[in-house]
Amino acid sequence: MTTKPSYTPALRFPDFRNDGEWEVKRLGEIAESFTGLTYSPEQVVEKEGTLVLRSSNIKNGVLSFEDNVYVQMEIPERAITHIGDLLICVRNGSKNLIGKSAVITKEAENMAFGAFMTVLSAKEGVDQIFLNYLWQSDLVQNQILRNLGSTINQITNKDLSGYKVCVPPFSEQRRIAQALTALDELIAATNEKLEQMKAYKKGLMQKLFPAKGKKLPELRFKEFKKDGGWEEVPFGSIIKECKDVSKVENEDVLLSSAIEGVFLNSEIFTHQRGSSNIGYRKLRKNMLILSAQNLHLGNANVNLRFEHGLISPAYKIYEINNCFPEFLYHWIKKDSTKEFFFDATIEGASVCRRNVMWNKLYEQKISNPSFLEQRKIASCLSTMDDQINAYTEKVGLLGQYKKGLMQRMFPQNQMN
Repeated sequence: MTTKPSYTPALRFPDFRNDGEWEVKRLGEIAESFTGLTYSPEQVVEKEGTLVLRSSNIKNGVLSFEDNVYVQMEIPERAITHIGDLLICVRNGSKNLIGKSAVITKEAENMAFGAFMTVLSAKEGVDQIFLNYLWQSDLVQNQILRNLGSTINQITNKDLSGYKVCVPPFSEQRRIAQALTALDELIAATNEKLEQMKAYKKGLMQKLFPAKGKKLPELRFKEFKKDGGWEEVPFGSIIKECKDVSKVENEDVLLSSAIEGVFLNSEIFTHQRGSSNIGYRKLRKNMLILSAQNLHLGNANVNLRFEHGLISPAYKIYEINNCFPEFLYHWIKKDSTKEFFFDATIEGASVCRRNVMWNKLYEQKISNPSFLEQRKIASCLSTMDDQINAYTEKVGLLGQYKKGLMQRMFPQNQMN
């Protein structure tokens, strides 16, 4: 005997638990979709025209206005945005962008949206905010993935209107929308606090290290104010290259260095890069890592995380002398240090590649305070890093909680 699938979510508010199953409908029955604006290159202007929202304006589920296109033309009503409606990417060269969405905010009202975008607007009897969360649910997202072809990355109007969805009464829609909105507001507030802390640390770093051409930082701890200037020393005088390499396969755990830090190879890649790791450099804790290929982009790190490991020979590694490792770690992460590294490179075989002039790099001067002042600066900035990491983890946990909550608040049965 075949059991009839249930289209009731696992989690419901107490006052709706006896209301029966949610109603199965097609998306086209509960929402109207509007196709975007087609324009020619001749109609694109600088900033005097109408801003056209495209897939690049959707960043992590919210609207961003960093990559804008403006047009000078008459905009049809169907391609004008309204507050609360859902903007969806329905066609793109990258399959990962198909279905990505963002809610039209007040800042984006009365703008246009491009031909590869669609706006979804709730019909009468459907809560718009509930509709926006319904689009994010696994029930809809799984249907999007099933309908994407191997070569054509798009959601057609027929696909969109034909998606099967489950809908409760309006009052239950509203309660779900209110609960998830409150959670999103908490996530946004936490993320805003995180960004404020990052910005504060960035500003603090600019004051705790001397500006270019200066011998003293703008801000010093009071116990060091009478210590005089920082000593300018060649960068090469505080580091010593280490050339120890692995002699057998898988001699140690594989590590990877990126601009953001040092990671296990498995944290970034699903496989080992290269057929063998014999000849990889032996890295220890508190060593400096410099990329021979991307140093001009800021790919440099001090390994404060791992006691030991192996890293690609595409990097040079160094012991750190006469400098506190945590101090050098924070100095490396300053925006102006990228310029320090860039100045020691020349253009390589292509415009995007630059070769490091190692002798020039080692000769360039770095400002060093006393060891005690180094420790104080490092301790201050590391404390801020701990707070930033705690908020980063909190944002991640809230995102996981929201994902789990939505899986319980929306039916999960597959619809064929």
